[in-house]
Parts: sequence; structure tokens; C-alpha cells
Amino acid sequence: MVEVKTRYTLKLYSDYFWFSLFRGKYYRYGKAAFPIMTALMILLMIGSFTCTWLAGETFIQTVTSVMSVVCILFYAMALTRPKAYVKRSPILFETGIEFAFHDDSFLTVQTGDIAKGTAITRYVALNKVYETKTMFYIYITPMQALLIAKCDITKGTPEELRNILITKLPAKKYVICK
Repeated sequence: MVEVKTRYTLKLYSDYFWFSLFRGKYYRYGKAAFPIMTALMILLMIGSFTCTWLAGETFIQTVTSVMSVVCILFYAMALTRPKAYVKRSPILFETGIEFAFHDDSFLTVQTGDIAKGTAITRYVALNKVYETKTMFYIYITPMQALLIAKCDITKGTPEELRNILITKLPAKKYVICK
């Protein structure tokens, strides 16, 4: 049995937000590539307006301008959305969450002044599990995940949790992102 005691924080949710954007084995490259792509779009836009060989190419100027604006807006949204979510859902971030992973299912207990409850989930009901260097993202639905930091494991080890999840899930449902 593996037990976890955690509390969701802004940093934890921000990391999850970026992970959910670039989910998969190569998520860390997506997080680094997006700002680089945005910078290249801005440089291309500036170049299309200033370079003599592109001057007058309205189509290129329009496309690069639109792509640059879209990249900037998306990046701004990615930086502000986690903070807005924390403000909108303070109950989730004020509540302690405990997990107990057993052989056939796992137990989730929320302890707080406002949000209290217990849920038992069978492993076959899980959508997907992603493991990174520091986290387990246990997706209950394609868009909703339980966030478990490896450092929050109070009983057992991350390797024990990995073994439980790997043995209970089909190979395609467990993805290691290192």
C-alpha cells in the first residue's frame, strides 16, 4: 500500500497546466519550444516588414502578424489561467487530499472545512497515467487529473506506486515522461 498526503498549490497546478498542454513523452520539449516558436514568429513578422526582399509581400506580412498575435495571446493565457483558476476555485486549494493506493483500487479523501468527501476508484476506470521526474498525473477523464508529487508520498515509495499502476493498467495507459 502507498499513501500520499498533499494539498494543491498554485505551482503544482501551473506545472499541471503546462503538462496538460504538451502531454506525452516529450512534454518538456513543448514547454521549451513554445516560447522559442513565439519569438521566431515575432522576428519573422518584424523581418517581413523591414527586409527589402519581403517588402510588399502582403500575404507573408499578414500571416506572420496573425501567427505572432495568436502566439502572444496563447502565451499570455497560459501564464494567467492557472492564477485565475486558483482564485475561482479556492475550495480545491484549501483542502487537504489523501490517497491510499491498494491492490485493487485507490481511496481519495478530501479533508477541509468546506469540501469533505471520500471516493474509491478502481484502476480500470482510469483514463491514463503519466509519470514525470517529480509527478504522477492520474487522469480520471481525458481533461481531469489527480496531481501527486513524488515528494508527497508518506508511506511507500514512488517505485512502489509505479509498480502498482503498471501492473493494474494496460501498457498504453501508463506513460513514463522522463
